Amino acid sequence: SGSITNTATVTSDTDDPNTANNSVDAVATIGASADLTISKAGFAPPFVPGTDVRWTIVVTNTGPSDAQNVEVADTVPAGLASVVLTPDQGTCTANTCALGTIPYARTAVIQVTGSLAADFAGATISNTASVSSSTPDADPSDNSVTSEVVVTPAADLRIEKVAVNEPFVPGSNVSWTITVTNDGPSSAQGVTVTDTVPAGATIVSATPASANCTGAGSVDLTCDLGTVATGAAVTVTLTAALAANAAPGSLDNTARVTSSTPDPDTTDNASTDTAS
Repeated sequence: SGSITNTATVTSDTDDPNTANNSVDAVATIGASADLTISKAGFAPPFVPGTDVRWTIVVTNTGPSDAQNVEVADTVPAGLASVVLTPDQGTCTANTCALGTIPYARTAVIQVTGSLAADFAGATISNTASVSSSTPDADPSDNSVTSEVVVTPAADLRIEKVAVNEPFVPGSNVSWTITVTNDGPSSAQGVTVTDTVPAGATIVSATPASANCTGAGSVDLTCDLGTVATGAAVTVTLTAALAANAAPGSLDNTARVTSSTPDPDTTDNASTDTAS
């Protein structure tokens, strides 16, 4: 900002009895103005809980003046950790970036990266960024933006069923372990294990109690495991009584796991143990 002075002078070949008014100054005030706009977009949506995610912030100066002392503030949403802001000019500290001067018709870009919590339960995640400058902005309505990205969890569950006390003896109790493992990347919600009781066997027990198993006798086993965290494994021990008149041979038993969280690989969601 400042001023500019323009002087105009008139002269003539004819004598002028009063030359005091033959010159005039016009003083104009110079006021800088820089219309900044900001945009923000998620990279490769949808975002998956348990993975690293990224947004791109773009600040554009539509002028007409250079924008001085430009700052961008980014609001970190709940569920996002290890957030890093990387600008292509200036520096960032925590969630604020000092971009310096953005000339007319130029842009500045900031990459925002972070880790989305594996147990993030929202259907979307919103992230807001705003820009400011010491240069007046004639249109501040586009100085803030919110990016809302769809979140789709994915939890790769696998199940393994193993006989504990082979060989099985008719008239005695037999046991299996059923282990469910979540290979992630997201937490698995509403995890359920089902096990069909093989002919010649009746359920005696299923432990631990925290597995919330129901089923007894010839009623098939159902276990409500609830939420299984990424990298966690839950083991259920199933004990059944084998009939005294059970015919010699193999005893096939299959356990299956399901979840309300989408599973990218369902080929390992069933396991059959063939014991003898």
